Amino acid sequence: MANKKLPGGRRPAGGVSTSSNKQVSVKAGAAGVAISELPPAEKLNGDELFPVVQDKETRSATTEKIKNIFPISMSEVAPETDLNTVTEPGMYLLNNPLYYDDQHHPFASYEGTKVLMIVSKVVKGRGTIQYFLITQTYFAVWAEPGGMYVRTSDGTKWDRWRQLTAS
Repeated sequence: MANKKLPGGRRPAGGVSTSSNKQVSVKAGAAGVAISELPPAEKLNGDELFPVVQDKETRSATTEKIKNIFPISMSEVAPETDLNTVTEPGMYLLNNPLYYDDQHHPFASYEGTKVLMIVSKVVKGRGTIQYFLITQTYFAVWAEPGGMYVRTSDGTKWDRWRQLTAS
């Protein structure tokens, strides 16, 4: 296989990669080199190549392309937003309001305290009787009184907030 040409102008393994910070060379595909022994990547900018297998062929994709297949983003929620209206799945950065009960937060904390909330939605029921179960998980581990809280809604009403505790 030493002289075999690969399709698409690809080259066989064996190139050299050098870290600009550590000046460490690692031969690609070298036997016995553990991933943990490779030099760490510096700040990524999205155009780095990553190996992927597609149609039984090893190809490359940029880290930016790989990141784009995961729809994870974080939206910021204004302090006056009623949490009962935050029902779309996603991650939210909340600014704690002055009047927490009016916006349905689980507890009062200092105004402007940042809190992370994750919303998920699953289909429940069978046949013609189906509904969405919406779950809000509220992470306030750095706020007083702090902790993690969860509540659910069937689309008509919300359960009360319950604090998650280690058992």
